[in-house]
Amino acid sequence: MYAVAFDIGTTTCAGMLLDVKKKKQLAVFAMTNPQTVFGDDVISRIDFAKKEKTGLQRLNKKALLCINKVITTLSKQANIPTEEISKAAFVGNTAMMQFALGISTDKLAVAPYLCDLPKREPVIKKAESIGIKIKRKGEVIFLPAIGGFIGSDLVADIIAVGLHKTSKPTLLVDLGTNGEIALKYHDRLVVVSTAAGPAFEGGHIKFGMRAQKGAIEQINLKGKKVNFKVIGGSEPKGICGSGLISLLAHMLDKQIMDETGRIQKPFKVYKSISISQKDIRELQLAKAAIKAGISVLLKRQRLKIGDLSKIYLTGAFGNFLDKTLAMKIGLVPKAALNKVKAINDAALEGAKLTLCTKDGIETVQKIAKSAIHIRLFAKQDFRTEFINSMNFADNKNLRS
Repeated sequence: MYAVAFDIGTTTCAGMLLDVKKKKQLAVFAMTNPQTVFGDDVISRIDFAKKEKTGLQRLNKKALLCINKVITTLSKQANIPTEEISKAAFVGNTAMMQFALGISTDKLAVAPYLCDLPKREPVIKKAESIGIKIKRKGEVIFLPAIGGFIGSDLVADIIAVGLHKTSKPTLLVDLGTNGEIALKYHDRLVVVSTAAGPAFEGGHIKFGMRAQKGAIEQINLKGKKVNFKVIGGSEPKGICGSGLISLLAHMLDKQIMDETGRIQKPFKVYKSISISQKDIRELQLAKAAIKAGISVLLKRQRLKIGDLSKIYLTGAFGNFLDKTLAMKIGLVPKAALNKVKAINDAALEGAKLTLCTKDGIETVQKIAKSAIHIRLFAKQDFRTEFINSMNFADNKNLRS
């Protein structure tokens, strides 16, 4: 039996074709979410859906076009007809799931930011009923969301890293347009979300791009020379999130940028590719939102960073992220490096495990129902932490 696992992100839509019986990955393909024409971030698209008469329908159409293009590409790569794909599992933030299902996102636009998906339950449809081009009677499963802006992507992340199985204090951070954070502590699973914006995935950055061929993924400054590594080894086209983080860390270390994020002039990376003051401010806001979310979550559970046994990072950076550099600019809390582990495509891996595991659906339901959701909006402690997290950390002696 063939199946497709999907992670519909705000910026990127990724799919994986599977032989479920053999638990084997046959093909993987990712593309930019075409909904970006209606806004780079979730809030912009929710606003578009609300204000435009046919906004929701247009967003739904783009979602289905994207999904079906990914399926067709995977089918061609593996030489397996789409009619032989009998199941698909989808994960993503709540807005992306609702757009794909054609469900209004109006309640997500205003406090208390509620989603209209079944409460912590999966949505199961026949493929032909919603326009997904696999086997006509094939089963399409949208994994359960926890609520608000805590989507099924975080549930899938939890499955992928095995967070639900540990009793030691463990943190999981999904770095994306919508930052989602989970803390497992004894038998408690506590989750929060924070609006980081699309900067980590290249959005709102002049020369930003997602982690794909042609993106600068690592940057190192030695004297006046800029050394970098490009995904695919080709001519640079722009800079992805991990490259931006490494650039900021080295600019801070070389005092090209001060702790407040201020620079004297745009910094040239390669030919016409540079980073501006505006770009740095976008990254600064995203960094502050994530760090503040982590701080509030730990403090409310009366934990310190030193109490954590492990910190998992996933989302926009995956395996490209340098943990030391992320700590240098204060993106993640100071901790022993051996506690931090970057995981590539955890949400997609979680969707895959759900499809390939006998009790996969029951497991994701159990996780979704057990999670304690702390809402950060309008909370004074979050606002205070956000302001305190704006400056870049000052960790001297950055390794080159």
